[in-house]
Amino acid sequence: MHSVYWIHLPEHTDMFTQGYIGVSVRPMDRLYEHANGGNAHLSNAINKYGSKIILSTVLIGLKEYCYEIEEKLRPTDHIGWNITKGGGYPPSWKGREKTAEHRANISKAKTGKKRPNFVPWNKGLRYAKV
Repeated sequence: MHSVYWIHLPEHTDMFTQGYIGVSVRPMDRLYEHANGGNAHLSNAINKYGSKIILSTVLIGLKEYCYEIEEKLRPTDHIGWNITKGGGYPPSWKGREKTAEHRANISKAKTGKKRPNFVPWNKGLRYAKV
């Protein structure tokens, strides 16, 4: 089952305009991934506010329904900490083979970079159901 989740601060009261809305089968893992890159607005917010961040489950349902709800909550780009509008499936490399050049570019980009040690459950983040 998929979840629509809301990453927000305690003072946020409007999920239509504040925080970040996403869809995942593993929201806590996605929080960790968000903290370590991808969406700059969201990763900066998570790293800035640390233990104040709350991860709330909005609903649990079928994949298509969850993406439909995400689209209703984020109908356009740049709402809250979301960069793009909701409802779209993220691109996947599953089943596709990366070329040698692509793998070399990934390796080059990661050379010298250390993985951040952000671990949500060690920062006192709260997980709540809305």
